[in-house]
Amino acid sequence: MPVQPMMAPRLLWAAVLSARAALALQRQASPSPAMAAARADLLRALEAYVDCLVVRGRPVPYAMRDELRLQRLTCSHDR
Repeated sequence: MPVQPMMAPRLLWAAVLSARAALALQRQASPSPAMAAARADLLRALEAYVDCLVVRGRPVPYAMRDELRLQRLTCSHDR
């Protein structure tokens, strides 16, 4: 499912959870291009959820900011 910041927060959160689960499955398998794709999906989901929170004036939890920062760094190394 493509994620966009203007989607309902619960749908964006569901996308984050789904992307986390997909990445966890890829980590159990041997490294492959699918892992990079799973990381990119998680990054997009996290960014959309955080953008949604910011647009609505809601605080972004520190743990989520940290996870987003780590995913950005990891995805930049996958390229």
